[in-house]
Amino acid sequence: MSDYPLPKKSNDKPEVQFTADKIGHWASRQENPFAEQNRKAAAKKQREHEQAKKATPIVAIILGIAAVVAAVGGLVVLVFTLINSDPLPDDITIGSEGAGMVLDQSQKIFTERFDKIQNTDNKTTEDATQEAIDAAKKFYDRKFNQATSQDQKNDLVLLEMELFNNNAQPQQVIDSAQKANSDTMTDMQKGMYCGMLVNAYFNINDTESANKYLGLLNSLESENIVIDGEE
Repeated sequence: MSDYPLPKKSNDKPEVQFTADKIGHWASRQENPFAEQNRKAAAKKQREHEQAKKATPIVAIILGIAAVVAAVGGLVVLVFTLINSDPLPDDITIGSEGAGMVLDQSQKIFTERFDKIQNTDNKTTEDATQEAIDAAKKFYDRKFNQATSQDQKNDLVLLEMELFNNNAQPQQVIDSAQKANSDTMTDMQKGMYCGMLVNAYFNINDTESANKYLGLLNSLESENIVIDGEE
């Protein structure tokens, strides 16, 4: 046991270094440890926002172009589908069943368009006639593009001429004839061609042209001209 007496315990309290009224003052002077991180995150978000604003018009343009391309592509597909949904008959020689089908279709278009326009307010008979002519020509233009040979193209010209001949449109008969290649026609095709032109030119009182085609008609070998399958 030690010979030294134990020190007496002191009842004095240690001096308080931080009082409650100083804690708030101290805390207010300390920086939030996440402040710098929050500032960087806010700055990054602002930059992303500005970049998004700049990119929006470009994205809109790209989407617009894509929409136009898609629309054009859809239109091409639609036109292709419509053309192929109404194919040209294999045989459209004058007097054949296929020729009759094409002629009937064009006559229906001509009649329906004429009737529709004639029943429209402020439209004259001349307006209706011109609308019907234009509609029929568009029909034959589509068919012409479907033709796979010169013979078919010549037959289509003859059918177009026949349509206008049947509807008392001599000038349109003459205009349609300009699309034909008479040098590649058979004698039968030439017979139909010249015969309708003779009739058309007489109807517009152009006797000189009518006589010209009448002479060409008379020069054809009659045995090579077949109508409705009969020689």
